[in-house]
Amino acid sequence: MFEFLPKKRGRPKNQALRDAILDAAKSLFFANGVFASSMDAIAERAGVSNRTIYSHFASKEDLLWAVVQREGERFRLGAPSSQPANENEFWEQLAEFGRSLLRLLSDADINALGKLLLCESQHHPKLAQQFYSWGPLQTRNTLARFLDHGIEHGWLTEVDSQSLASQLIGIWQAEWHLEQQLGLRKPLTTRQIHSYATHGVALLQRAYGKKKTNVVGAKKK
Repeated sequence: MFEFLPKKRGRPKNQALRDAILDAAKSLFFANGVFASSMDAIAERAGVSNRTIYSHFASKEDLLWAVVQREGERFRLGAPSSQPANENEFWEQLAEFGRSLLRLLSDADINALGKLLLCESQHHPKLAQQFYSWGPLQTRNTLARFLDHGIEHGWLTEVDSQSLASQLIGIWQAEWHLEQQLGLRKPLTTRQIHSYATHGVALLQRAYGKKKTNVVGAKKK
């Protein structure tokens, strides 16, 4: 478990007020960058005083880390609420995991955060790594554990689940994610999300599935 934000002493701060400050900081950081976003501007956007901000965050850097940590935790996809009882459920849940990930990758705030991390990497070289640890890495590990379940039940061939998870995420992202980050395309539609998620699972099934069952949601010819 990583702990990069300073621990505060005394009674807990008002969570709603803290969230309002984080929302204001996120909005200005994403729009103007960190350097151009003053604490005065953040306080005005949040509707609080500078003193209130500093009672929650020791510095603008501390505030930046808090924004990135909160957004990183949004990127952390959880495992299905129940384990698949059979192979068809396994592929169906895997496709749903892909749809959830693609919806997240299409999110405007997540893409704005990616641009912010690239801009701030020179001044805060560890920031991107910690965002990856807080969110994307946890998501990949969750996916790998789910794939392990498929391997243990004989629905997938015995391969390294971490490598397989990385490959599948790469297939789901493809080139569209880079194009979106560069502003060359709009976020995915619901139909595209369903199609891309299903296509990725179908490729995985053909390459590593032990039985050639139909992927849920795939069109039959």
